[in-house]
Amino acid sequence: MSALVNDLANNSGDTHLVIEQDDSLVGADQTTLYHGARRARRDGLPGIVHYDHQRAYEELLLALPDVVAWCWVRSGEWRQRIDPILANVRQVEP
Repeated sequence: MSALVNDLANNSGDTHLVIEQDDSLVGADQTTLYHGARRARRDGLPGIVHYDHQRAYEELLLALPDVVAWCWVRSGEWRQRIDPILANVRQVEP
């Protein structure tokens, strides 16, 4: 998630990140995002990252990554269908 915070902070303006709320992960998310934002400021990245946890029914756009991930995993024709909307693919380490 640190790379995501750096990408967002590298933006010239303020950025608002909405994360799907999983009650078991909220504390870990907050810690990771806090440290990532602090590191980005220390590194001199210009943007400010604000973040918020919301449930999927509160922010319907949270369903889109699930749709894209499902198509990616299905491969073949489904992956071809989402290809036009993919800017890049990044391998994320656990």
